[in-house]
Amino acid sequence: MLEYSHLLDLADECEDPYMRMVYATSWAISVYYAYQRTWKPFNPILGETYEMVNHGGITFLAEQVSHHPPMSAGHAENDHFTYDVTSKLKTKFLGNSVDVIRSF
Repeated sequence: MLEYSHLLDLADECEDPYMRMVYATSWAISVYYAYQRTWKPFNPILGETYEMVNHGGITFLAEQVSHHPPMSAGHAENDHFTYDVTSKLKTKFLGNSVDVIRSF
């Protein structure tokens, strides 16, 4: 999800609010490209954590908080942004729009 995080850095440094929106939106859409995998996805066990430190200045920590249904929680930060994520949200890119479905 943070493969193109440099777009968030550019958005933070940008003075023009319209270009800031372009950078942030480009990052949000880039997540769909990053999900295209040709290998088996990582399937962590309950309580397993993943930590990535200093990848382009980003510190990222994630944990598998539920196995059935599969849910993960993560936190990333650098000098330009703080990002918290949960995998419980379901999103669908429809070409001209994005649906976000929140499950409880």
